[in-house]
Amino acid sequence: MPEPEGNEIGPNPFTVLALAWFDHLHKMGFDVTAVGASDSHKAGAPSSLTDPGSILRAPIGEATTVVFAPELSEQGIREGVLAGHAYVKFFSPAGPDLRFTATPKGGGATVMMGDTLAASGARFRARVFNAPASIQPRVLIVLRDGLPYLAFPVLRSDQTFTFSASLPGDYRLQLMRGSAYEAMTNPITLDG
Repeated sequence: MPEPEGNEIGPNPFTVLALAWFDHLHKMGFDVTAVGASDSHKAGAPSSLTDPGSILRAPIGEATTVVFAPELSEQGIREGVLAGHAYVKFFSPAGPDLRFTATPKGGGATVMMGDTLAASGARFRARVFNAPASIQPRVLIVLRDGLPYLAFPVLRSDQTFTFSASLPGDYRLQLMRGSAYEAMTNPITLDG
C-alpha cells in the first residue's frame, strides 16, 4: 500500500552519526555487529492537553534486528549476532528484507553478511524483497569501508543485484527510501 502524499521521512541525525561510527570501528579492526534499537522519550506523558488523564502511547521496539541463526534458541540467536549474520530494519518488522552474500572469483564457498572472505576478488549478490510500495524512491547503496561504492535503483518489491569487487575492505548494503535509512546489513569483509 503506498504511503500518503506528503509523508516525507528525513534522516534521523543520530542514525547518520551512529552509522559513521559503526563504519569507523570496522575500519579500525573492531568486530562489532550492527543491531537495531529504539527508546521512548515520552512514556507516561499525557497524550492530549485537553485530556491530561490520558497516557501517551509511546511505542518502543520499532527498529528490528533480523538474525540468521543456526537454530531458534537463545544460544542460536547469540551465535548469529556474534557472527554478524544480521541486518537492521530501521522502522519496523514490516520493512523491506535484505540478503547479502559473496562467492570467491573462480568458485568456492559462499559467505554471508558478517563473514570474511579470504579471496582476491568476489562476486557479490544483494537482494531487496518484501519492499512495500512507496512514493519515495528507493536506492540500494553498496558501501566499501563506509564510503559509497555502487548504487542501484530499487524499482520492484523484489529485486536482485550482482556486482564484482577485487579491492579489499568491508562491503555492506544500505537501503535508502528518499533521504531515510530504511535498512542496512553488516559487512562482508573481502580480505585477499
